[in-house]
Amino acid sequence: MTDSAAIVSIDNGGDSEQNQGNDAIVDTNTSNIGAMDGSDIPEPQPQKEDLKEKHIEGKNTEEQNTERQTEEMNENDQSTEKQPVEESSESAKPQATSTQQQADFERQVYSLKWIQHDGRRTPIICQNVNGPCPLLALCNALLLRNAMQLPRDLEMVTFDRLVQILTEQLLARGSELPEGPVKATFEANFASCLELLPTLQYGMDVNVQFKNVQSFEFTKELAVFDAFAVNLVHGWLPDPQNIEIVSIISELGFNQVLNLMIEVSSPVRTTAKPEEDGGGADTTDGGVDEKSEADLADKKQRAFLVQQWLNTTSSQLTHHGLCELHESMTDGEYAVLFRNNHFGTLTKHKGSLYLLVTDLGYLDTSVVWEKLENVDGDTFFVNQSFGAMVHQQEAPLSSAEQLDAQLAQTLQRQEGGAPNTTAASDAMSDEDLARMIQQNGLPP
Repeated sequence: MTDSAAIVSIDNGGDSEQNQGNDAIVDTNTSNIGAMDGSDIPEPQPQKEDLKEKHIEGKNTEEQNTERQTEEMNENDQSTEKQPVEESSESAKPQATSTQQQADFERQVYSLKWIQHDGRRTPIICQNVNGPCPLLALCNALLLRNAMQLPRDLEMVTFDRLVQILTEQLLARGSELPEGPVKATFEANFASCLELLPTLQYGMDVNVQFKNVQSFEFTKELAVFDAFAVNLVHGWLPDPQNIEIVSIISELGFNQVLNLMIEVSSPVRTTAKPEEDGGGADTTDGGVDEKSEADLADKKQRAFLVQQWLNTTSSQLTHHGLCELHESMTDGEYAVLFRNNHFGTLTKHKGSLYLLVTDLGYLDTSVVWEKLENVDGDTFFVNQSFGAMVHQQEAPLSSAEQLDAQLAQTLQRQEGGAPNTTAASDAMSDEDLARMIQQNGLPP
């Protein structure tokens, strides 16, 4: 109906122009009117009243169509309102997408902590949700020895930017190496390094070997550390006095040790060869010959000893390994320590070993290094100058923890306090009281 109305309006407009033209002919040629025959006389044109009626009719029809469309839209709105579950599910999609984008952003961005090191201001890259990955350990080793730089006062850096900087470092290092076997090896590993750098964000497959602190099964991933002249080390070594263990695993890697454990847990049945005269006993009923039984018993014994050693060295750091790390590193050297599937930046300062603290929880504290002097996890934290040693259990409390401790101590004094601590509490400061409660806990 709307199209018909439009046609009527256009036709009317054309008729109006034609009428105006005819009127002009009548005005200028009135003397020739009588000479016109019937065929020359134009057809009578509709009057203005008829045009108005048609225009009104078309307008009314268009209004009716508009009202009908409005009613249909209202019906659609009502049907849409009757489906709140679908609407809510659709509205939840942008929120889910936003959450995923936030998670991706956190994986791609690292916070920086600036410290004074060797007389210069140096950034430390702190770990994010991916944990202490090999990329961070490698970059921090390069930053600390001033082989890599970041813009001053930068607070955050992206993963892509770190990969770009490392690529530039590789290109620069390759151009500085003199011609020879070292440069040839570097150029052979260059393509592999470029391929591996983007994957370091999520970890690296490493197979520890128990021969020395730098013993790892060779893989192309290790070429990344060689390319930047950074040693990858571990401290998971057996005590030389434990002759049995040394004889079993000194030439093996961790994967081979696991294979040994699997092999003894599911032995394969064998069949004894019959004697030439045919009188030999066939053991196809599931038995094994004496030699196979002896081999199986020996493997079980070795697997049992290895399992015991693995259980007692679950921290993947032994006393002998710690001593070997001391012997292998020189003061001022930076390496990457592999331990418990994590990678950390290791250095030696005045005869002591220190691990760089990259946990995001220490971003706004003075803690920079963790002293590596035992294998049981009871450690010390130090500041950027390797001084002001603080025991792990005496680490500074947060503001909220200090407030809670002070309030608890106040209530303790009001209620009479715990035995053997009330007299001393009166002379203690609030900070001392908070520390005491942290160590000893609240009284029952």
